[in-house]
Amino acid sequence: MSADASSDTAVKSLVEAAEIERIVYVDDVFAAGVGDIVALLAGVEPEQRAELLGLPLEEMREEDLWQERVRERWGAASNEERASLADATYGLDSGTGAPQSGFFEVLSALLPGVDHLGLALEDWRQQSAALITEVKETTTLILFDQDFSREDGGPSDGQVLIRELEAELEESGSGSAMPAIFYGLVTNKVKAGEEPRRRNEIIEQSGVDPTRFVLISKQNLEGDHSRLALRLRTMLLAPAFAELMQRVSVAVSKASEEAVAKAEKMTAEDLEHMVVQSSTEEGVWPAETMLRVLEVLQRAKLRESLLEPSVIGLTEKLRLMVEAGQLIGDLLADGDRDAPQAEFAPAAVEVAHDEIYESAEHINGLQLPVALGDLFERSDGSRYVVVAQPCDLMVRDEGKRAPDLSHVVMAKVTTGTDHQKQFSAFELPYFERGSRESAFVRLNRPATVRAVVLDACVFNPDGRARIRLQGGNPSPSLLPHWGVRQGLMAGLLGTLVENVAAVTANASDKTQKAILGSFKGDPFQITELNAEEKVIEWDCRRVGRLCDPWARALLARFSQYYARDAYLHDLAGSPLDPS
Repeated sequence: MSADASSDTAVKSLVEAAEIERIVYVDDVFAAGVGDIVALLAGVEPEQRAELLGLPLEEMREEDLWQERVRERWGAASNEERASLADATYGLDSGTGAPQSGFFEVLSALLPGVDHLGLALEDWRQQSAALITEVKETTTLILFDQDFSREDGGPSDGQVLIRELEAELEESGSGSAMPAIFYGLVTNKVKAGEEPRRRNEIIEQSGVDPTRFVLISKQNLEGDHSRLALRLRTMLLAPAFAELMQRVSVAVSKASEEAVAKAEKMTAEDLEHMVVQSSTEEGVWPAETMLRVLEVLQRAKLRESLLEPSVIGLTEKLRLMVEAGQLIGDLLADGDRDAPQAEFAPAAVEVAHDEIYESAEHINGLQLPVALGDLFERSDGSRYVVVAQPCDLMVRDEGKRAPDLSHVVMAKVTTGTDHQKQFSAFELPYFERGSRESAFVRLNRPATVRAVVLDACVFNPDGRARIRLQGGNPSPSLLPHWGVRQGLMAGLLGTLVENVAAVTANASDKTQKAILGSFKGDPFQITELNAEEKVIEWDCRRVGRLCDPWARALLARFSQYYARDAYLHDLAGSPLDPS
């Protein structure tokens, strides 16, 4: 099967999966008359007229003859062919180039079993109310041209029409249910592949619904129809995903309300035990424990809501549409054409990153405690991740751990693919936000880092390992146990600094670092030791955190690596080659 035939099949499958029965195309080409076409073609070269009309160049050079041929062509043309001729003529006149075929003609040829309706702007104004009423029984795809300047409209009237359509759908109650209506904007002012950027700009300008608005460049008509099919897939999927999002958000709200109602019926004694006593014992913020309780109470109800017949039916329709669209992706992957930049799915890459990592701004801004999976960085860019057991890291009563460990186990994080298939490496996908590249934890490169260095990062909203040895109260953002710990650490380190000053007034930098426990192999060296200002700072900054289940998976892999069997050397191995 040729690429053209495969693309056409994909378009048909998509439209069938979406159950579209009617396509309405609103464009000023439907207001064009033969006089308009003749007037515009008079301003182009005979060669351009010949190419556009497919007629002999000699005829296109004779003034009266070419005009007669245009009128003949127009008189014999169907509505679709007239729209294509007007589209091509407008493209030549505006300098954007004449498309091979008009949008209306292409869709009419691809989908002969679907009702096609081409409307000028004035026609749409007169018929829109009736068409919107009919969508409840007739699933409709409406395509709006962007520029209606040739019909006494404006260059951006298409997006205005979409906003008006959304308002009418909302008013009629058709905007919130899985639609019997799909819509999008078609334009020759945007290049193929630039649709996502221009889409965002149009959303910002016009206030159209970002969950449903889709933009298609007319350049997608060139060549085979694989890119056209790709953009149509996006247009048909958008409202279905918007509806799924809306249904899930309603389910979450409803389950949350019911969970709160159940929690309100609990006795104060039960809540005290779960929320306060258990939290205090483990050094957890009570509000987080309350959230955990509510999550438990709403979990079953939320799952029930997501398995309702209406949601199952919607997801099945989405599955069929995605399955129909898979052929398009295969065509682009197998061909030698460049895929549009739009299909890189940057939002999906960012969501994938955010699912695995907490940002430095979040964990440092809230001054969250040190935890399994915390990522730390030196000024030279070297990064390490905490692989300590979570329970050992918890700060409890009196600002101490139990046992109060002095060092924390960390492993080095590297980039590149050298370690990708090694047992001693743990992959961290989408490591940098916006990138598909992975980083790798070197399980065979552990480091034991002083807990005091990592703890000092918690005390500063910028995440830097810095502690002031006197003065000032703990930040109100710190958990109570960590506020106590900050005072203990300041007192302990303050005494050490005073001892350094008293015992070795003229001590070298190395000697001072040695007294404070900083040694040559320490990943995070002291960068500032100011006895007068009572400040100590290390070359260490917290830059992120691995979320569960990735953090626990890392700990499991790290434990597995260090529990591996150790083999002695092979006593019966091959002898050395005497040569």
